[in-house]
Amino acid sequence: MSENPIRGDVHRALDALARPVPELHSRSMGAVRAQRVEGVDGGSRFGWLAGATALVLALAVVGVFLLMKGALLGYTPAQPGVNSGVWAEDLTVTGDVSAHVTSTVANAGAIRNECTGKISRTVGKYSLLLVISTDQGVWQIAVDVDPYQGPGTYTTTTDNPNSPRVWIVDAEKTSWHSGPDDAVVFTVDSTEEAGTVSARLSARVLLPSAPPETINGTWSCRTST
Repeated sequence: MSENPIRGDVHRALDALARPVPELHSRSMGAVRAQRVEGVDGGSRFGWLAGATALVLALAVVGVFLLMKGALLGYTPAQPGVNSGVWAEDLTVTGDVSAHVTSTVANAGAIRNECTGKISRTVGKYSLLLVISTDQGVWQIAVDVDPYQGPGTYTTTTDNPNSPRVWIVDAEKTSWHSGPDDAVVFTVDSTEEAGTVSARLSARVLLPSAPPETINGTWSCRTST
């Protein structure tokens, strides 16, 4: 019977920890011989400490290994679903960055279209990321609704001025985002994969003198299955 490859990886990691490092061992033992505690042999104390340290390191290696092999734990972190296709949009962006967006740009590297969509009620938050082409290059529109309680209309209020919240960001992290005094209306239809957005974005990062941005129109996404 062939060896389980995952178990073999763990054993090899533990074997590496068990191999002695001659120089470290000789230096450590010399220090131990130079220090004695009355009634306790320093070598045995070193052996106990070395063994405990090796055990902690072994457990750490196994823990990292299991996290890398997340399926072993049966754990899937809550995160937006990702669909590699482009999504149909009808959005108008105005301000220093402007565009009429009819579809998202296909995923490329770290810049991705993402949507919690149908899993949003389970997560408790609606997250939407749309990669768009503008007159200033490729940017990303982001929307967060927290807490999310299902399809409907979400607007900023005095009790919750930061939800829903909308950003427009480029690859250099230059951005505008909605602030406490900005009106934001975000709707999610019964499919939880489409709706409307109307937002004013007056808060700026790296753009101290730029005027506000606005985003208006209909959006859509697809939840990964």
